[in-house]
Amino acid sequence: MNIVGPMLLSGVLLVTELVCVAKTPPVEQPKQQPGTCCAQGFDVVSIKQTKENSDNVLMFSREDGFNAQNVHVAALLNYAFDAHEYQIIGLPDWARSTTFDVVGKFSDPNEVALKKATLEEREEWVAKILVERFHLVSHKEKRVMPVYDLTVSKDGFKAKQSQPATVDQGHLADSVNPQQGMLYATNRSIFGKSAPFSDLAPLLSGIVNRSVIDKTGVTGSYDIKLVWTPEQAMLSNAPQSSQGPPDIYTALQQQLGLRLSSSKAPVDVLVIDSISFPIAN
Repeated sequence: MNIVGPMLLSGVLLVTELVCVAKTPPVEQPKQQPGTCCAQGFDVVSIKQTKENSDNVLMFSREDGFNAQNVHVAALLNYAFDAHEYQIIGLPDWARSTTFDVVGKFSDPNEVALKKATLEEREEWVAKILVERFHLVSHKEKRVMPVYDLTVSKDGFKAKQSQPATVDQGHLADSVNPQQGMLYATNRSIFGKSAPFSDLAPLLSGIVNRSVIDKTGVTGSYDIKLVWTPEQAMLSNAPQSSQGPPDIYTALQQQLGLRLSSSKAPVDVLVIDSISFPIAN
């Protein structure tokens, strides 16, 4: 499933287009630690199949609970286990096509503890929903899979290291003002100011739906701007402007002096041993 929307790590928010690069730890089943905040998970969980046919997708974690509308199970797995779609093995077709509205709440929330809850704890709460209501059984392993090697093209790396006094927001979508030190992406652009170059490969992985391995040797922080035309738009019957940006692979070479080349390597994957369609409530 391809959900593209704003993601804020302390309270994830996804709304149609903007995403923020997130951490990419190894995929594994979360483990509760004794004494952590709300270790038993949500007291009340509601799951209903989405009734209206809509392209609007909403998923966010807040201090008093979790709310997701019109999301596939693959998106919940992505949130709970930091697993991109290409890392999820054995998911049935319905889990990628059927959408659900999911709400998790605490009946008597400890507001102080909830404010201190970490992203990992919030992921565990959603993982518990998947285990208890979708009867998820899964395990992690490594599998050799197609990957992309990210290298510097023959023309050399084209991005410039960040300058504290320079800000270029002309390309930002929907008047989004990026925080320094972070990369953002829409379904057709990546941008950021003073962003660590090491964040680019994990972000590209979600966009090209394949693990991207950074072999550039580039270090440091940069003001990055990359604009491309999504593959879906190129394959559609809609007329394409001759002045429009190229596909992401060409754009990387032309705009950043980077190249994606096919390879194979061991990749962390989440294997779905079993999962069931939930009973609505």
